[in-house]
Amino acid sequence: MARNDTLTARADADIKITGPLTSANVTGTVAMTNSHFLKNLDLIPIGLPGRPAPQPPSARPTFSFPDPPLRDWKFDVKIKTKDPVLIPWSLANGGGVSCLHLSGTGLHPALEGMVRLEYVEATLPFSRLEVSSGFVYFDPSDLFNPRLDLHGTSVIHDHTVHV
Repeated sequence: MARNDTLTARADADIKITGPLTSANVTGTVAMTNSHFLKNLDLIPIGLPGRPAPQPPSARPTFSFPDPPLRDWKFDVKIKTKDPVLIPWSLANGGGVSCLHLSGTGLHPALEGMVRLEYVEATLPFSRLEVSSGFVYFDPSDLFNPRLDLHGTSVIHDHTVHV
């Protein structure tokens, strides 16, 4: 499906497109397999002390197919994982298992569901954070701003810290 410096995505797909080209219905299942998310993310901005915190972008990105024929297509596609999408970052590792649903139209696509993080460990400046429970929730009303729900434990010297 995709391969670049930040992502290798492979999938088995069972997709059916029916109806006229101008208003087709797309249904089926996409099962992610043997995929890797390769982009390193700053878990803690190390260079932040003494500098202002990064600000969110002034405008939210959008995803849409505004031109025909895709604009009027209707989607009902389940996106799942056959095996976890691996996260082999330099600061963290683990995997993600998805249960997502792509719906809506080409003009207003909607992604809903969650990604469950498995066996995630993050390297912090002075310790390791083991994420015991991690979820990324996607809401169709705010596609590019998923909600994070992470719970983890870190041991710093002789102190156990729960986050």
